Amino acid sequence: MPGLEARFEERKYLAMLKTPLQSRGRLYFFPPSTLLRRNEGPNAEEIVIDPSQVRRRYAGKEEILSLKARPEIRPLVESMLWIFTGNLKALRETYHLDFRASAEAGEGWTLSLTPRSSPLDRLIATMTIRGKGESVEEIEVRERRGDRSVTRIEQADPRRSFSEEEKTRLLGSSPPKAKVPRTKPSTDG
Repeated sequence: MPGLEARFEERKYLAMLKTPLQSRGRLYFFPPSTLLRRNEGPNAEEIVIDPSQVRRRYAGKEEILSLKARPEIRPLVESMLWIFTGNLKALRETYHLDFRASAEAGEGWTLSLTPRSSPLDRLIATMTIRGKGESVEEIEVRERRGDRSVTRIEQADPRRSFSEEEKTRLLGSSPPKAKVPRTKPSTDG
């Protein structure tokens, strides 16, 4: 796919809260390996993911998390990039995959991913992706500690292409010249 732009709505169900936290915004995927999640409400925030780091921008601040320095979360971040790039080999090496298509044509499909090993299996129990045809409609992540998030994808354009000017405007600076994500998660520090 040349790129992706979509609207999303997310609900985070936390064990310590009676009602879920809600957010909405836009997702952008810039091949080969940069993902931008722009929360528009209730709190404005941007998260830019590439194979080497996660940048979080909010309230005029920026935090940068090196994935090399955080091997315990690196496989989860890489997994998101593998899903967007369609890296089936890496997903199979990292997860047990269960794909189920509806018996009726056009009714949809479900892909469940269960981590094969640590450190990912200590973070999440399952990641379930639901869709129809080429479109992903929902991503549900169930964490080991009992929390879960459900992200609904709407108005997705999986054929979106971006000019260099658009990338710069959306990412806030020149997009990183990232390599395509590795095929197997790293456990080195």
